[in-house]
Amino acid sequence: MDLKILYRIGIFQRVVEAGSFTGAAEALGLSKSVVSQHVTDLERQLQVRLLNRSTRSISVTQEGDELCQAGSAMLDTVSTAVSRLETQQESPSGLIRITASQNLAVHYLTGSIARFHAAHPKISVELDVQDAITDLIEGGYDLAFRVGWLKNTELHAVKICDFAMVPCASPAYLARVGAVRSPYDLAHRPWVALTIFPDFDRLTLDHDDSEQLTVRLNATFRTNSGLTAKQFVLEGAAAGLLPNYAVRDELKHGTLVHLLPDWHHRPGTISATYVHRRRMPPRLRVLIDHIKADARRHFPD
Repeated sequence: MDLKILYRIGIFQRVVEAGSFTGAAEALGLSKSVVSQHVTDLERQLQVRLLNRSTRSISVTQEGDELCQAGSAMLDTVSTAVSRLETQQESPSGLIRITASQNLAVHYLTGSIARFHAAHPKISVELDVQDAITDLIEGGYDLAFRVGWLKNTELHAVKICDFAMVPCASPAYLARVGAVRSPYDLAHRPWVALTIFPDFDRLTLDHDDSEQLTVRLNATFRTNSGLTAKQFVLEGAAAGLLPNYAVRDELKHGTLVHLLPDWHHRPGTISATYVHRRRMPPRLRVLIDHIKADARRHFPD
């Protein structure tokens, strides 16, 4: 379909509503001759007479009346959609489909989304929790929260915050296998590896004095779930590398011990990723803004 016909139908509709070419021209901000030409072109395109014209008045033909009714319904639909979009700009609403890892969802995201909903009750959220990296387009997601180190991607990413990966173990584990004084001490002791990392069987740490060591690990346990890895560590079955936001309370209360505090793993990033769009839906924009602001309070360090 030639899209010009929709424009011409809109002009024709205004002519009928105004009862004259002059009135329609004033309402549209066009000259009378331009309005008349568009109606003439529409009649030529449809090969039917829409208006009976005289020097003093116009009247609508039967065909013109049928088109006018159809045009009115079309314009009402478009006008309603535009009004709804304008309202959403002021008061966002609708559904946001999100995918995120278990660890992030349990230890931070659910609480932040709950606080978000209290401020934006017209926005609903569907949170799909899984540690596997899912395709946003195939899964129909609006937003994915990625934890770690983003690879090159065609998706857009907004940095939420940084976090630290902490080597840690339970007091029971240390009592059984002995103190950990060097990264090399971890080489032959039980370790739980996160298989979502490409180098899960190695641990690279930087010392405060800029020395760097890479240790090959004894991956006694392997899992793709950060939450499961944490449970292995809490049970005393293994040591592991866990995100600080997931073990903050345990480290504070002594149920877990931060190993080798003078050695540091490279920091990771929590990012919100979304499919490339020229215009981000308002509900998505306000959620990302909230998560970023909320993260500054939840991750003060």
